[in-house]
Amino acid sequence: GLSLNTQSGEIYGIPKETGDFSFTIQLTSSYTPQYIATGGLATTIDTMSYLLTILDASKENIEAINNDEERGYRLLNQVDEQVNIYGTAKDEVFRSDGPNDDFIAFYIDGEEKTENVDYKREEGSTKITIFDETFAALEIGSHVLAAEFGLDGAQDGKMKTTAQRIEVVSVAPTSTPSYNDHSDVYESTPKDEGINTVTNADGSITKITEKKNSDGSVTVEKVTTTKDGVCFTVEGPKAAQVIVMLEDEADYEVYLDNKQVDLLRTNLGGKLALNIELESGKPVAVKIVKHD
Repeated sequence: GLSLNTQSGEIYGIPKETGDFSFTIQLTSSYTPQYIATGGLATTIDTMSYLLTILDASKENIEAINNDEERGYRLLNQVDEQVNIYGTAKDEVFRSDGPNDDFIAFYIDGEEKTENVDYKREEGSTKITIFDETFAALEIGSHVLAAEFGLDGAQDGKMKTTAQRIEVVSVAPTSTPSYNDHSDVYESTPKDEGINTVTNADGSITKITEKKNSDGSVTVEKVTTTKDGVCFTVEGPKAAQVIVMLEDEADYEVYLDNKQVDLLRTNLGGKLALNIELESGKPVAVKIVKHD
């Protein structure tokens, strides 16, 4: 999957396997005093060995690169971590903090996708809308989405990436919250009007209800809504993902314990996913406010 550019010396490509790989670089120069005779040309030869480590595309490794400004750009809006293609899939927004002018390509599992066929791209910083047909064509299981960036969109300089691991499933939808081994997931529903609802500018309804679990998992309480957003508290023994339904494709400021931690954009369905670190006995105050 990797190749060497013999003009620039750049190693580029999509690795096909993980592990440690050693290689040697040989430098030949004709402009130093020490030399050996090679075909009548005065040259020196210097060699150095290197070790290239290819890491697996685990969620932890991906997030570490996204949050390292030397190697990646932050993921501002993520695709649902579990994409359900049961019946009909839906478009999903993948938004990177990388400059749109520096965008090179978008990949799924190392395969370059075609713009305006598999996805569309817009400013903001780089907003990639992945089409439902693209998800529907994927096999059930784990997949890696990745956007590639280079200065002015060139591959011959410093490059960065933004990536995300997702799970594609085909499951008949239910109205109950779903859970997994890694974090609790609490999802509000906008289907019915009732207590703690707000009518958005586009006519949609935001509803988030309180949830207390007897098994000690995530607890959502003290829910209040306004015309601009929603507030609530979350408590639990481990990290939780809270999914809130808001206005479609709108920007929201996210505050945890009165400190702004992010600016996120809802997807086409109005979904906003928050990943919150929790400790038992320490509720976290969450405020989500529409960005002006």
